[in-house]
Amino acid sequence: MRVKTKRTRHHQTRRADIPAFFRAHGFHMLLALFVIVLVFLGGSSRYDRVVQIPVRLVAIATIAWACFRRLPNDLPSLRAPALLLGGAIMLVFVQLVPLPPAIWTALPGREDFAAAATLAGIAQPWRPLAIVPDMAVNALLALTVPLAVLWGLAGLDSRAREWVYPTILAVIAFALSVETIQLITGGQLVRAIYATGFDLQAAGIFANRNHQALLLAIGIPLATGWQVIRRSGNRGTIARWGVGLALVLLVMVLLATGSRAGLALGAVGLAGAAAIFLSWWGARASASKRKSTLLVFGALAIAVAAAIVAVASGRGEAVERLVGNDPSADMRARAAPVVVALAVDFLPFGSGFGSFDAVFRRVEPTDLLDTIYFNQAHNDLLQIVLEGGLPACLLLLGAIAWLGMATIRLWANRTTHVAVVRGRAASLALGLMALASAVDYPLRTPTMMAIAAALVFIVATALDHLRLARGERLA
Repeated sequence: MRVKTKRTRHHQTRRADIPAFFRAHGFHMLLALFVIVLVFLGGSSRYDRVVQIPVRLVAIATIAWACFRRLPNDLPSLRAPALLLGGAIMLVFVQLVPLPPAIWTALPGREDFAAAATLAGIAQPWRPLAIVPDMAVNALLALTVPLAVLWGLAGLDSRAREWVYPTILAVIAFALSVETIQLITGGQLVRAIYATGFDLQAAGIFANRNHQALLLAIGIPLATGWQVIRRSGNRGTIARWGVGLALVLLVMVLLATGSRAGLALGAVGLAGAAAIFLSWWGARASASKRKSTLLVFGALAIAVAAAIVAVASGRGEAVERLVGNDPSADMRARAAPVVVALAVDFLPFGSGFGSFDAVFRRVEPTDLLDTIYFNQAHNDLLQIVLEGGLPACLLLLGAIAWLGMATIRLWANRTTHVAVVRGRAASLALGLMALASAVDYPLRTPTMMAIAAALVFIVATALDHLRLARGERLA
């Protein structure tokens, strides 16, 4: 008979504690890994980049684990965004279902493709609605990222949810630091990861400087919301001053990014930051107003002054491009009528997600041929209609309506509760993303998709707080 010593029992206890630890914290560790992978590998929208593989594998693993976790029933406001995302996923699935030749050839915009089979002397095959099926599969896999974020965050308890907002701020701070280093060293860091061949001197954690500029722009209202939250609790003086400094750095680095759209979004972000502070300022006692007013508006004033100095010293590349001639912007403007005509030609069912490059090359005018890279419509709202047709248009309108109504509810309420302040800042950040999508395609990158989904979660959490507060008052 084997006698169990004290040391043996100790080792058995430690081995038993390991599964218990992973049961308690394993999902949180997976979400942390997801954030790390997104930050370092999720900044490119290109489907043929090897960095997409680990991002999607971790997203799928997160979804699989979330399936075995019990979802709380305290987030009814998250149902509408979840249904919209589910509708988008189902739409891509439907586009991949093979159709009989008689139906497929009758769809708008398929005439040239149907003629190819006739010229080749073969019978019309069964084909899915998506003209480029492999790209539609890629679009389906890309949607695993926002699905993993929404599903994963919904499975967290109330204490863990408190980390969502500061995690987004930490990602923005890291991107700000990376771009600062790139501006100093010449931008070799991200070029090694994404290898696009373009100048990535000020692209931060993205392969496109416009996407980096958007991230910095949404950081302005989010950082202001954090400062207001810290001030409401009368704690963290160093943290509050750090946020004030971050606001100044955000504006200065945003100018150096060289994104004209980012410059405009930064201006809107500054206005949103002022609105967040004023909504809090009006509900606070006068004793705490003076210090907070000096801190926030002082930081905003310094940021504007720094922007003026940057422009005067020739460091504001975005302003220089704004007043100068930008060939890429000119090409986007000239291509817009062609994209609109394509969208009309493929109504009501669209050309299939991921097919823009293929269908645009088919009708691209010769005067648009150039060395400039143009693989997207640079108007995601229009491209969604082109590729998804009327069903995608309805989903898009539903998303805009939900965000609009949520924003009105959050800003119409005068409470200064932490959840509501976060929701206001998140609603402004989502609005900036929507504006950016009208002139670019930021939400096609995994990192930006994940941040958008997290912001939607924050807004939904704020709406549920208002619902509970209203119920308590009525009771």
